[in-house]
Amino acid sequence: MLGFVWEWLFQTSAYTKNQFWHLITVSFSMNFFLSAYLNKSNAQNALCNYKEAIDTYLEALAIDPDNSYILYCIGESYLDLAELDLAESYLLKSTQISDLLPDAWVSLATVYEEKSQFDPAISCLKKAIELDPDNVELL
Repeated sequence: MLGFVWEWLFQTSAYTKNQFWHLITVSFSMNFFLSAYLNKSNAQNALCNYKEAIDTYLEALAIDPDNSYILYCIGESYLDLAELDLAESYLLKSTQISDLLPDAWVSLATVYEEKSQFDPAISCLKKAIELDPDNVELL
């Protein structure tokens, strides 16, 4: 029964399968405050309040400094603000800690594309496809 629930949650979410299972795994190991910070910053991000989201993500990062998902979220928010150097820095840290988030690789590719660095962008996209070969948006 539990497997059915997780599969239904995955199918109704906007996450890739790898992201979804990573989030589920992380959520079981997170403490209450980290979860609260992530929920708040994700809401701020959804409202396009990127600077506020970054501040809240940084509070979460203080609790769990090696959390690749939080680093990815910070990088993505900086990318939304067109602060490419900061986005690149956080996205690189995210992929160095864990190279299992395809969206981190896609965002890093976007940074490189915006900087007209096409060879690294292609490498990042290849890594994202390797991690999530069923994602039609990457093909």
